[in-house]
Amino acid sequence: MLPTTKARKVAMGWLIIPPQKCLGGTMAIHSGELLGKIWRRCKRYYHLWFCRQNYIFKYDGPILPQQRSDCKYESYESFDELPEHVKVDICADGDASRLEADKLELGENAILWVAFIDGCVATTVFTRKGKHFRRWFLDLQPADVVVFRLRTLPVFRGRGLAPALIRHAIYAQSGTDKSGQAYIDCRTYNKTSKRCIEKAGFKCVATKKAIKREWTLYD
Repeated sequence: MLPTTKARKVAMGWLIIPPQKCLGGTMAIHSGELLGKIWRRCKRYYHLWFCRQNYIFKYDGPILPQQRSDCKYESYESFDELPEHVKVDICADGDASRLEADKLELGENAILWVAFIDGCVATTVFTRKGKHFRRWFLDLQPADVVVFRLRTLPVFRGRGLAPALIRHAIYAQSGTDKSGQAYIDCRTYNKTSKRCIEKAGFKCVATKKAIKREWTLYD
């Protein structure tokens, strides 16, 4: 069934108020931005409360070094090591909570990996060895590497930087012991992350219910 004229106008972002309901004649209010915000908020809470499932990925293939000529890679094992310009770039969109979350992870045996383009932070990701987990979605061995909190700044997206940084991180984190496996997870509704993880060489091996962070790490 085709939508009504009113429904089509609302879908296009225009809300028409009839003349009898407003002073001065017909008023056309562009409501696309407001409707978009409402839709994104509803979608976010729907995913948060009703789509609490994660895809679990395992790296498929040998762990090899990864380097790009247009990137410089750095790693940081404590928050105090982070240069000020890196901290500024991480919360460039005004969300200071990201930096606080990164500080928390660095205090829990994680390593932050950063890809720089022309001195600017382009992509970040964390890794943590399996020996630091009390539990995870799958049973981990001490030498396994778990990859998490992958982010690419909007201006650098679509250039294949994230898959390259993931491969670099798991190779460097493995060190001389390449006997471990590399794992990563993402929410089932996050199609963008899923494509990125698959491009990095991972294959989905399970779908699991989400678990809380405080359940996973040793005290």
